[in-house]
Amino acid sequence: MRKLRQVVVCGIFLLLGVLPASPSFLTNDILFNDPSLTQSVSGIRFHSRGQRMYALWEGQTSSSRKLFFQRSSDQGITWLSQEKVIAEIPGQDTFAKVEISADENRVYVWWVRNNSTNGNKTVYVAVSVNQGETWQISNIVSTSSFTGADVAHDDEGGLCAVWAAQEVYSRCSNNGGQTWTSATIVNMTGFPISPNDIQREPAVAAGGNGKFYVTWTDNRGATGNERYVYVTRSLNGGLSWETDRMVVNFPSNGPLCIEPDIVADKNGRVVVSW
Repeated sequence: MRKLRQVVVCGIFLLLGVLPASPSFLTNDILFNDPSLTQSVSGIRFHSRGQRMYALWEGQTSSSRKLFFQRSSDQGITWLSQEKVIAEIPGQDTFAKVEISADENRVYVWWVRNNSTNGNKTVYVAVSVNQGETWQISNIVSTSSFTGADVAHDDEGGLCAVWAAQEVYSRCSNNGGQTWTSATIVNMTGFPISPNDIQREPAVAAGGNGKFYVTWTDNRGATGNERYVYVTRSLNGGLSWETDRMVVNFPSNGPLCIEPDIVADKNGRVVVSW
């Protein structure tokens, strides 16, 4: 099933249909937010898990920005009578990199807050064990030297957040975000070897049974503008990381590797793209 969405002023409407044969819509437009709560909405995200569908969006009021959550237990036919507020920040601040996902027992939301006062970027992870009725929110890191973040989870309560702030760091959880490890350097320790060596754009994937895989771009040792793609893994829930290895490199001033991504499965198969 493919989800189609339409935003009109402050209203979020959902059309449910089956594609790609001759499209036929199963319902009329469904309004599942209260337009009176916000002046505008943006950044709508959807995630599905079996019969359940989850929606997440940002709403702006005259003085603040909020993250709203909605859920359906019947593939989007009906929704909660009232959306839930997960987080609220001052209106001059902004949300970035907002994502939603779920396993059989938990719903995960994570985002980056851009603080207009001090310039810091703060990574938050919110976890709900009751289908979004209540949330446990964890402040993962706040830093001014921010060049990317990502979060991944498995179906067993394993959860890992990574971010880049000159080097790549991680904080992970083996109990669905109730407790977290301390910040751990993911890339090879001892780097950067010069102030110009920067690790950027980390991405993380979960492989189950405490396995996490991380990739990022890296210009350590570069003589020009080149960036390389590195990868590493943890077999113990992010407590420690193996020595990283270069996936691809190009000659000086060659093509620039950017925006790497990574996926993994429980059989140890890992795919890195860039």
